[in-house]
Amino acid sequence: PVFRGGAQRRRAGRSVGGARYPRITCRQGHQLARAVVKLRLAAGFTFCHECGERINLTSAEPFGQPTEEQIEATEVDRRVADERSRFEAAVFRLTTYVRREGPTCFISYATGDPAQERWVEQTLAQDLAKAGVRVILDRWELRPGSSLPRFIERVHHADRVIVVGTPTYQTKYLNGDPMRGTGVGAEGDLIGFRMIGTEEQKASVLPVLVAGEPATSFPPLLQSRIYADFRDPDAYFVTAFDLMLTLYGIDPREPAVADLRRDIAGPLP
Repeated sequence: PVFRGGAQRRRAGRSVGGARYPRITCRQGHQLARAVVKLRLAAGFTFCHECGERINLTSAEPFGQPTEEQIEATEVDRRVADERSRFEAAVFRLTTYVRREGPTCFISYATGDPAQERWVEQTLAQDLAKAGVRVILDRWELRPGSSLPRFIERVHHADRVIVVGTPTYQTKYLNGDPMRGTGVGAEGDLIGFRMIGTEEQKASVLPVLVAGEPATSFPPLLQSRIYADFRDPDAYFVTAFDLMLTLYGIDPREPAVADLRRDIAGPLP
């Protein structure tokens, strides 16, 4: 997993490489090396290394020069790849530091927005799993013939529950249609039992805000709780690492993990 950022970084580096030149051949079909074309372009001509024919280079202008927008996009990709590499290295070191089985964590989220669904499954859930968290996610566990009610009941038994706050989540939680129930509504009932329990039970529910505001994205009992703010993509890696520390019950001031967090954040500008 750690090498993925490096591979992305290498690909990004190639994409801002030097200018590309068209294929130049003499009348005998001998192809010139592009390095020769680049070197002799200012002179306007060169000679074929095979047959000695003089070749006009006035039409050999480079093509495919990246635009400013492409260069900027490539730099963003490179930055994200560097951050991902540091993040995954820190996550690996965190797993060696804790030296214990990770907590079980049920992720409660609303379907309906494909981009948000992909983010939950392919980004948040996968990163938590890399940190050793035993993620309970419907897309990973429900198969044809599975029991949805039994799956939802796992909210009650999980060590922690993550609530992915979005306006769609609150709408489905409030369940305004009396003729149609929702999975989020059923999960919310079990989450509500934790929120009216002891402080330890309340602390086991971790709200994360992905879109909207707390008042429009969380169930009422969660709106006053401290949440992890994932609305800024640039802050994802630090926010995700802080969430991992919370799941493990690790004080972020512990020197070992504080150093890892600084590694993720990178050098100050």
